Amino acid sequence: MKISPLARFSLISTIILGIAGTAFLHQPTVRAETISLMKEQPLLEGDFIEAAHKTTGMAHLIVENGISYIELDEEFKTDDGPDLFVLLHDDAVPESYERDNYISLGELQAKSGTQRYEIPEGTDVSEYGSVAIWCREFDVTFGYATLGAREAMDDSAPSDFMPLDIKILENGM
Repeated sequence: MKISPLARFSLISTIILGIAGTAFLHQPTVRAETISLMKEQPLLEGDFIEAAHKTTGMAHLIVENGISYIELDEEFKTDDGPDLFVLLHDDAVPESYERDNYISLGELQAKSGTQRYEIPEGTDVSEYGSVAIWCREFDVTFGYATLGAREAMDDSAPSDFMPLDIKILENGM
């Protein structure tokens, strides 16, 4: 008996769908709910300025789930050096590093790329004027970003606020 290509396709499709249907018989039923979230917007930001070493990119102050962070963007890059730290400094242009004029956010995680540093709870960020990449060993500023308010965007510019749809799956049994 000769089977036409269309009949063969139908038979194979029926078998595959039957197997797939059996595999899903024991799956719990779910209810999906959509939540719209907004991407984080930087509250303050600044471009890195070279000091003793070439440093580029931007620093952003963001708040996520009630926690404040300094985030260095994907364009961030600085020279290699020993004992590098990320600091919140009192001054817009850091010139000295006395223990009372900065807060250390920790060792620099990488010489380039996106990275995030948590700001200690209770820190009044308005008291700080810049983010500095500082070499503790030689007391040298590699680069700094003076923090300023994010510029208002006009209606024609694309917004960083983009709704994200997230599905929450819940067992229906």
